[in-house]
Amino acid sequence: MARPLGTYPPTSSRIEHTKPAKAGVRVGHSPTGSGVFANRRYRQDDLIGEIVGQLIHDASYGSDYCFELDAGRLIEPVAPFRFINHSCDPNCEFDYSDRPLSDRQGRDTRIFVFAARVINVNDQLTIDYNWAAKSAIPCECGASNCRGWIVAQEELWKLNEMAEGNQMFRSAV
Repeated sequence: MARPLGTYPPTSSRIEHTKPAKAGVRVGHSPTGSGVFANRRYRQDDLIGEIVGQLIHDASYGSDYCFELDAGRLIEPVAPFRFINHSCDPNCEFDYSDRPLSDRQGRDTRIFVFAARVINVNDQLTIDYNWAAKSAIPCECGASNCRGWIVAQEELWKLNEMAEGNQMFRSAV
């Protein structure tokens, strides 16, 4: 299943004027498996790093880690951001630049992780996956505002509609 990149518009001005800190994160153990943790303190809006990986042009491709850039374009990220976990109260957000390539067809898409608020040393970095209701799974983030599902806030109401027509789904809701 590909994670949709979300509804974050490209704001390249924030990207062009900042550089990520070196060795600012590490992969470690989290309650849900592997996670990404801060090696240093980040202020709100600090650039933490760039998500890099294999660009895939196959809408049917899916894995537990890939991100959907747009229809038919996905990125299979490598560590460390391959292991960034979901939270309904995330401390990070994505931003990206998406530019046409001048010398050939295609696009140059770069995805960055920024601090959504202050992040302290050893804090786990999290994002809101913003999945569509049809891809929702139970959430175990533990945030005080947990939606109970890994789903985009604006899609949460659809889960109730889906539950009305599916007894098995209803028992999970």
